[in-house]
Amino acid sequence: MRTDGSHTVRYMKEGTDMASAAANTSAAVSRPLRTGDRIPVASVRASSEASPNARAENLIAETGSPTCWVADERDGFVWVEFDLGATYPIGEMRVRNYRQSLPGFPDLWKRGLRRITVEHSLDGERWIELAGEGAPYELVPANGSSAGAGETSIRWGDQLARYVRIAADLRADGFWGGYDANDRFGGLSEVRFYAGTGWAAEPAEAWNALFRRASGWTGSDGIYSIPLDGRDSHGDGSSGRTLLLFGDTFVGEVDPATGRRLTMTMINNSMALLDGAEPDVDRLRFLWNDADPAVPDSAIVPATPKAATVDGAYYWLQDGACVGGSFYCFPMIVGPNPDGPEGFQFQVHGVTICRAPMTPEGPDFGAMEQFDTPLYGATAAGHRAYYGAAVMPHTVESNVPDPDGYVYVYGLLYDRLHRAVVARALPEQLFDGARWTFWNGSDWSLDPAQAAPVSSETSPEYSVSPLRGGSQHGRYALAYMRSDEPRAVAIQLGDSPVGPFEGEIALYACPEAKEGGGRYVYNAKAHPSLSKPGELLISYNVNSTSMDDHVRYGDIYRPRFVNVRRIE
Repeated sequence: MRTDGSHTVRYMKEGTDMASAAANTSAAVSRPLRTGDRIPVASVRASSEASPNARAENLIAETGSPTCWVADERDGFVWVEFDLGATYPIGEMRVRNYRQSLPGFPDLWKRGLRRITVEHSLDGERWIELAGEGAPYELVPANGSSAGAGETSIRWGDQLARYVRIAADLRADGFWGGYDANDRFGGLSEVRFYAGTGWAAEPAEAWNALFRRASGWTGSDGIYSIPLDGRDSHGDGSSGRTLLLFGDTFVGEVDPATGRRLTMTMINNSMALLDGAEPDVDRLRFLWNDADPAVPDSAIVPATPKAATVDGAYYWLQDGACVGGSFYCFPMIVGPNPDGPEGFQFQVHGVTICRAPMTPEGPDFGAMEQFDTPLYGATAAGHRAYYGAAVMPHTVESNVPDPDGYVYVYGLLYDRLHRAVVARALPEQLFDGARWTFWNGSDWSLDPAQAAPVSSETSPEYSVSPLRGGSQHGRYALAYMRSDEPRAVAIQLGDSPVGPFEGEIALYACPEAKEGGGRYVYNAKAHPSLSKPGELLISYNVNSTSMDDHVRYGDIYRPRFVNVRRIE
């Protein structure tokens, strides 16, 4: 146990001997849209259940008649845990105490819990005690007759959580009857959650399924999205076509029955075209160099003087944009590094600009130009910095609020942490490195060595997106994967394209990070043109350090998605 500010943080992982129960709430409880709406519960489990009629799932049942959960604990410590299935700002929790009444047993209400602790978590493993209004919490007892008796309202102050745990020690005023080793039952009748005001993050299952494939393109990371018409704003992809950029890519066959890879070739980048903004497998087509069908190759291969000096050079594409009818992207020149650990045997040598006419079928690769750039180097303080990790056209063409006409290209400054830096150029200057300027913390400078960070942290790939509508209209969201545990999709907010981006909001703990076997999650980023109005679709990557793991489980290496939105 450790103390973190005003909260107590407990690291707990339940054993396999603890009872569990899962139940869906009624279909009548839909996702909350506004402050005060009911939050559905995906599943519930408990320390124990005294009988089949006293299951934890009764607490969220929509039966219309009194039900209950009762625990039977010899050591006196009981708990019940709720999984909301997504992260929500919780405004209120209403707890109805145990209220069963049977003829001849007038004191059953005393089995109701009394003094409780309430904890919340993003990942179900790291718990923070709620210590808001009314803490420490004491539940109102029920009298066993009135349907409305025994209800306690606990205010949450808009705390973000996916998991909630209510716990009590029956030996220490944990229930109203006082502890008796021969009658050690304690429980509740009903628990309901209501939305506060703040950010919500919900798994986007249809998008997750879109990239679960058994033939051809069978896995990759990266995934940047570029609308072919240049309109990179919320909802603008619904009637157009989007180019998706990927990093290292598996091409081959996966056994759909076992999930094991049967054949695989890894190429260093690939692309896809998606018609519209819905996750429709019939509207998705993948692209790579298939001039020799038997030997797949990367969509773009290095062709610059700098790349020619690197043995075995290849490209990781990074982000890009369609500006003035041309495709731009900023690939890193990467070479092998056999001294690196498994899964990280590479080294970055530079950043290139690629430009090609954008056609309805994607970039015209035959007309592509490639140039080395000054977008990889060191700052005056000696920290490595490079650009292309995120691109935000802030032009009339891109349909963003209050455009200033520039294309912003974000990068990374590494000083033991990854921090965001930013450069910009007018569209006609993108291919002229001498015209680029770099934000130095107060103004724009022609000297890239003067670049100053605009965020306290980011991930190696991320995004910066203008927000539309609601209380956050006109602000900018930097979406990334946080480096601390739990590994979670997070955002920081700023008031301009150069931030400063502050106030980390951890939104969604990625469950794949808990699967073990060398698996890890990384590089979250937003896709505004694929997002519905009022939402921000954010992807993150899942990988493994073990190639054997990739062979056994062909479903690991693909992007996952969450929808982020405000509840107000």
